[in-house]
Amino acid sequence: MAQAGSFEKPVRAILHAMTKDPGVRLATEDDAGAIARLLREFNSSYEEETPPHEDLLRRIPEHISSRTSYFLLVGEGPDGFAHVTIQPSLYSDDGEAYLFELYVVPAKRRRGLGRALLDTAMEEARARGLDLAFALLDRVRGHR
Repeated sequence: MAQAGSFEKPVRAILHAMTKDPGVRLATEDDAGAIARLLREFNSSYEEETPPHEDLLRRIPEHISSRTSYFLLVGEGPDGFAHVTIQPSLYSDDGEAYLFELYVVPAKRRRGLGRALLDTAMEEARARGLDLAFALLDRVRGHR
């Protein structure tokens, strides 16, 4: 029979791992290769088309430098990303943020990385003065 408190230490370690700062950062143009890799993994896992790698390597830095999008990366791999597009708004002079993609590699799910990406995406939208934020879903995809 297990002693009282014998599960406390493993549960505490799991909770600590889940709440530890996962290292979300704003991507730069130099991160285009990592973002392209993650986007390819994301789309191929759902049997969806992905633009050719060369096109992504050109387009991602263009989006970052034009400030029409921002990308966030999480983890050391990196292990996930979020893609937020910025659109003009009829409701605000400041524009709107749309969470267009959010992906965490399967081996790193259930560790709070997706939540950290989502929270940081919203914080970044506020920091940029964007009044509204939306998540675009064509259908529910991802781990449940």
